[in-house]
Amino acid sequence: MSPSIRPEQASAFGPAPCAPCAAAAAAGGAAPRPAPAAAFSGSVGRSVEIVDPAKTGWIVVKVVDPEDDPVAGVPLTVELPDGTHVAPRTDRKGTVRLEGIASGICTVSLADPRHVVVESYKVKTGDSIDSLARARGWTWQALAMLNWGTDKPSQINEHLRDDVGCTRTTPSGKNYIFTSNDVPGTMLLPKDPHKLATEQEHILKLHRDPGPFIMLESEVGVPIPDAGFFARFADGSTLNGRLDRRGRHRLIDAPPGNFVVQYPDPDDVLAKALAGMARRGFELPDGALDDEEAELTPTAYLFRLLQHDTPIVRAAFAAYDTWWNDRSGRGLRADIEEMVTDEEARVMFSMLLVHHGMEPLVPLVLHPVDQQLEPDELPE
Repeated sequence: MSPSIRPEQASAFGPAPCAPCAAAAAAGGAAPRPAPAAAFSGSVGRSVEIVDPAKTGWIVVKVVDPEDDPVAGVPLTVELPDGTHVAPRTDRKGTVRLEGIASGICTVSLADPRHVVVESYKVKTGDSIDSLARARGWTWQALAMLNWGTDKPSQINEHLRDDVGCTRTTPSGKNYIFTSNDVPGTMLLPKDPHKLATEQEHILKLHRDPGPFIMLESEVGVPIPDAGFFARFADGSTLNGRLDRRGRHRLIDAPPGNFVVQYPDPDDVLAKALAGMARRGFELPDGALDDEEAELTPTAYLFRLLQHDTPIVRAAFAAYDTWWNDRSGRGLRADIEEMVTDEEARVMFSMLLVHHGMEPLVPLVLHPVDQQLEPDELPE
């Protein structure tokens, strides 16, 4: 079972999200994960810019994306060693070469606040997302968004396990922690401002905030995968599409302004929400997802699913087997049979399964509705 972080524990990661993340969420989409940068709109810079022919210093700055491909047209602001400022753009090879400058240290920054230069960092024992973020003037939420596109604690834990390679947990077993032995044990950290020496070539690795995305989750934060959507933008344009397996769709070059998203197939959304909540329920011990839902035990999520109409239940079972079949690998019914061990509960689940035309967990003795049983003939 993956460790999870309850909502009331989220403050352990640090203060509230940064203003740009909060603003993006309020604008109609979740705060986006910075993604690999493509060539930017606008003019492409010259290969060489000569500032002062009387000076002999030079500097080369190359901007690449996370795959180390050059990024053209990136606007930079450069403070030269003598205090003067220039504003070059990278050329078609992602490079700025300044000649005719004084020797010393140049301060290079990105002219567009949506861009951030990053570097790979090897985590160490004692590090935390919060400590790494605060050392760079960031919040833990913003740093998590930069690395994994989420600031949800439960999803962060999944990335710590799967992407960073964390294996140790806190004493409670709920959260992963960094150690020097984690493999690969790396994450991205912001690197700004950039003090770069002249007479050298420098490489800056760039991430860019590409705009908002659509995200759909259940009431307990489970992503709804492959849901069809219809979006209408402020300029009247529309978009039809489907969410990915993480319940998201990136909006590329979306018109400015608020937008409205509708889901034309609410039964499909409901079935997937129920299936995802059932899978989330299997992760719970004999208790609640959080304090506000103390009555929701693992079996409660399953009862909620099975109390719907048969078409919804059957669609939920199919969705579970497609998107969440990672427990036993044999489907939702097999997972229910494995998880429900109490005999009375097995009988109750069997009755519900039979009602929906499915195989019961235990044999049931069914009597015709017109057959009257004497009290001493009733099953115990």
